[in-house]
Amino acid sequence: MLDGRTLVLGISGSPRGEASCSEKMLKQFLCYVKKHGGETRLLRLKDKRIFPCEGCYSETKSGEKCSWPCIHDGQDKTTEVLETIIEADSVVISSNVEWGNVSSLLAILRSKMTCVENNSEEIKKKKGKDPFSGKPLGMIFSQDSEGASLAYSSFMWGMMQMGFLIPPYGCIFKPSILNKSLAKIGLRVMGYRKLEWIDTTMESMAWNMVQMPRLFQEHNFNLKGDEEPRC
Repeated sequence: MLDGRTLVLGISGSPRGEASCSEKMLKQFLCYVKKHGGETRLLRLKDKRIFPCEGCYSETKSGEKCSWPCIHDGQDKTTEVLETIIEADSVVISSNVEWGNVSSLLAILRSKMTCVENNSEEIKKKKGKDPFSGKPLGMIFSQDSEGASLAYSSFMWGMMQMGFLIPPYGCIFKPSILNKSLAKIGLRVMGYRKLEWIDTTMESMAWNMVQMPRLFQEHNFNLKGDEEPRC
């Protein structure tokens, strides 16, 4: 935490960056975080060169070849990005939906996060806190079909196995057309208010992302002991 204030990291996973509807939603979310007393940081994956995972974990029976820092340390931005995630108190990720899944940038990032999860006890001893366990994680999608639910379930399954904590109202998605000014004006003119739950739910998630690290900062989510076995 920064001076007692929760640091919420927003990761924009769209290859379109700030031009994307999903990042626009993310920025709105981060405004809600500030409203409720949190500090914010925005990380745009489009601007970070991250090499794909080379599968080091599978090269040995115990997985010890999957090291921290990653073997790409000094060659790309893997270490920089993962350090930013480790230091954050809460993380929210935004993405477009690609064929029922998250963006290719996020898929690569999740694979690279394995080197942190696989060496979590070593990192915990150095930094004094578990890098992922118990850290609130939410997702924001801009989508034009039912693919958001598929993308969320696939991505979050892996993240929960790394120890991330999914907060109440932890997944927000809305049709990209609703980011268009004319669409918003049209809905107001028609008096159609059924979609207002999207923004109110987003603010509720922001509130939870600020409060949860404070509530659980003394809680040990990992019962495996000091040495987590490699499996």
